[in-house]
Amino acid sequence: MPARPRRRPQGLEIGAAVGGGMALARDLANLPPNVCTPTYLGKRALALAAQWPSISARIYDQRAIKGLKMGAFLAVTQGSDQPPRLIVCEYRGARRSVPPICLVGKGITFDSGGISLKGSARPWTR
Repeated sequence: MPARPRRRPQGLEIGAAVGGGMALARDLANLPPNVCTPTYLGKRALALAAQWPSISARIYDQRAIKGLKMGAFLAVTQGSDQPPRLIVCEYRGARRSVPPICLVGKGITFDSGGISLKGSARPWTR
């Protein structure tokens, strides 16, 4: 008879945390862009960091982003009338011996396109 796998007592907690994170991401993604602005996302990140001591959050405004020489980022943000924000969240809950896992994502909170302005090889007008 094969040995039963050892159960991790914190499995339920991990599952609840993953599910909660997925629900938060879904809820934010479903908000309209006039509500879920870069400033709004920054405030939500700060609130999340205040709720969990193992998470820290820093919000960079346009001046700080410019100081970081992130010209391409600033160029993209010109498509919105909202001020840009760079949100950096760090998780510091693991042991120092555990190698870090880095996740990088983007949140575009305005309509960045969708209609192709490029000509088509086969136009549909005949």
